[in-house]
Amino acid sequence: MKRMLLVAVLAGFTLRVIGQGTVLFSNDGVRMFVNDLPVGTGFTAQLDSVINGEPVTPLFPTTTFQTSQEGRGFVNPIVVTVPGLPPGSEAILQMVIFKGPSYDPTSPSCIGSTTGRAILGGGGMPPGQLTQLTSIDFECIPEPSTVQLSIFACLTGFGFLLFPSSRQESQKNEL
Repeated sequence: MKRMLLVAVLAGFTLRVIGQGTVLFSNDGVRMFVNDLPVGTGFTAQLDSVINGEPVTPLFPTTTFQTSQEGRGFVNPIVVTVPGLPPGSEAILQMVIFKGPSYDPTSPSCIGSTTGRAILGGGGMPPGQLTQLTSIDFECIPEPSTVQLSIFACLTGFGFLLFPSSRQESQKNEL
């Protein structure tokens, strides 16, 4: 019994020592664009780990974009942990850019992405560097404001009053 307990403790210690890989999430030198302008205020960036060409695990924390004139298009660098991959291993990572604070894959009106690679750090080594990112320029379809929707609703309702349907006209003619 003591031997099994010792093996379990040593196995747990070994797993803790291996740890998780880390990467410095930075797109330094590779500016990102939305609607032909550098990405800035109101956008968030997140890394996803990629397996067999498909993003499978969103990684945290997310980051925002710099807001200074010269910094627009570049993220505020942060260190991100990549679970399941030890330090020294290669990771394929997808950078996802989206409008707002949280990512909603069901609302693709304003999402861009590019893929890069990193040899992971961690376990006493500095974080890995994200490389091979390419600059992207994605389109955002602006959502209408409440005022715009209200005006549209009023004009549509007014149109129904001015132009009754042909069915209503035929019913009047029958009387």
